[in-house]
Amino acid sequence: MKLTFLPSVLLAALVGGAVGGVVARLTALPVPPAAPLVVEPMPGNPSPPGARARADDAVQRELDELRLALAGVERKLEAFERVPAAAVPQTAPVGSQARPPALAELSVTQQREVHALIEQERSRRAAEVALLRERERVAGIEQQARKLSGELRLGHGDEAFLSDLLLEHSRRRSTLKEEVSDWTDSRQVGALKQAHTELTEWRRGELTRRFGATRGRRIHAML
Repeated sequence: MKLTFLPSVLLAALVGGAVGGVVARLTALPVPPAAPLVVEPMPGNPSPPGARARADDAVQRELDELRLALAGVERKLEAFERVPAAAVPQTAPVGSQARPPALAELSVTQQREVHALIEQERSRRAAEVALLRERERVAGIEQQARKLSGELRLGHGDEAFLSDLLLEHSRRRSTLKEEVSDWTDSRQVGALKQAHTELTEWRRGELTRRFGATRGRRIHAML
């Protein structure tokens, strides 16, 4: 018994291809890398209110599309996770009368290959979900920076600085959480709180250096 036809039959029946097209279309766009933090002044004139409103609408539409796509992929992933590892399709490929073998009829080596294919597909879909979540996070932060810039009538350079600062703050905060291995350990949790306090002070200092004490405090209070 050969396994040459099994991967395509098994994966087609177990996971389908509907969500693959959605994710392929979305993930074909590169995730914009976070730009390096620049603290030198970059003067610029505020954008007209109409231009800012149109830009805000465009960002909001993109964010909504990402959230819908993410919800769809997560539902597909949850459904796939519920498929038993031993489940094997019993229907033959289109145009063929041959019945795929049941998992119990395969050799131990072939069964391992089947399980490996299933795990690879699960890992691929989990990576797609993570990518969509990251795109949603970046879009949300950029929208926040754009909104604050509009309310404070900041220039383009200041808006870019604020967006970079918020992205870097979010990245550092996520890194701190990942370093906690045991949330029941009071020492680790205490160290995390202290690190968060220091991170907040770092952000406050960057805002003060860029915008001055008064405006820096105002922006910090709005975050």
